[in-house]
Amino acid sequence: MKAFLAAVLAVIGISVGASIVLEKLQRSSETAYTSPTGARIDPHHSDAPKS
Repeated sequence: MKAFLAAVLAVIGISVGASIVLEKLQRSSETAYTSPTGARIDPHHSDAPKS
């Protein structure tokens, strides 16, 4: 039973730590997709061949 509780606490600790790290690394689209030319990504563009 002690091993199970230790595993549960470890999983909780790892998930909280990962959540904090990912929150710090996340950027808004305004800062993530800036370009010196002012070009924007077209959300409807697809490189898939047309059939």
